[in-house]
Amino acid sequence: MMIETYDTIVLGGGISGLVAAYNQQKRGKHVLLLEASNRLGGVINTVYKEGYRLEQGPNSILTNAELHELIKELGIEDKIRKNEAIASTRYLLFKDMPLKMKPSWALLTSGFLTFGMVWAFLTERFRKKGTLEDESIANFIRRRLNADILNRMINPLVTGVYAGDPEKLSLRSTFKKLYAMEQDYGSLVKAMFNRDKNGHKREAISFKGGLTTLIKALEKKLGESAITSARVKQVTSLDDGFKITYNQEENQQFVFAKEVISTLPTIAASKVLDFIDTDLKQELQQVEYAPMLLLYLSYPRQNVRQKLNGFGYLIPKQENQPYLGGIWTSAIF
Repeated sequence: MMIETYDTIVLGGGISGLVAAYNQQKRGKHVLLLEASNRLGGVINTVYKEGYRLEQGPNSILTNAELHELIKELGIEDKIRKNEAIASTRYLLFKDMPLKMKPSWALLTSGFLTFGMVWAFLTERFRKKGTLEDESIANFIRRRLNADILNRMINPLVTGVYAGDPEKLSLRSTFKKLYAMEQDYGSLVKAMFNRDKNGHKREAISFKGGLTTLIKALEKKLGESAITSARVKQVTSLDDGFKITYNQEENQQFVFAKEVISTLPTIAASKVLDFIDTDLKQELQQVEYAPMLLLYLSYPRQNVRQKLNGFGYLIPKQENQPYLGGIWTSAIF
């Protein structure tokens, strides 16, 4: 039996794998995407239950020039849903009450901002520019501002976006704009006053039908080049490419490829990429993935007296709450 050879095989059918396969397909490459589960999209999945549309992963995505171009190519521009204007308002939980994170008398008199925090903002422009090629988010904020700002403001932001530890997360991999602001202007405060106001403004969007709309559009473009229920067992390096072994419906399959793109979780990648050395395998196995639980609560609108005029709220660690924050989904879109 003739074993098919591809230019590129993509491992994993989440959003990264789908976009990687689509880009290779656009370049005229013969592509195959292999996904272990029975659907594409990874953590992005929109479901409907009892009249509600629920996102089982992220509820929106931040735009940039590349994403706008992708949406245009996929023909789903008319399905974009933008955040309501009030969604730009964010809150932090402080002493069991939501505190609006915008300059105001209420913020100044709340006790949330310490003298040290205000002084750090006022003097930040006089601090020396860092020389490290990369560092943790926590180290960067302590160096440019102070520990109180890290703990009260940045920590909940980081956990809300990445559900991760700012002591361990790379600045350049997560908030590369902050790194660029210091490198270009020598100061975050200077950068905020001097950066180009005419640049592309990033905004959070979703789609009619939820984020699955984006996944379905990519799936349609790839067609039979994307296979689900195909669990990769082994990737072997050959002189002229790679041999990929995978199981589909309990049948073992083999394909060859000139190149392989892996978007698998690093632990899974370490188990199937048999050509990488022991040190790299150990590095991949030590990458941490933060667990995340989403809980949706719904109430009749007339039973909620509070006006939900914002995106939601995040919770600093010192508030000692058992959850990271809340998103007012009905107010966002």
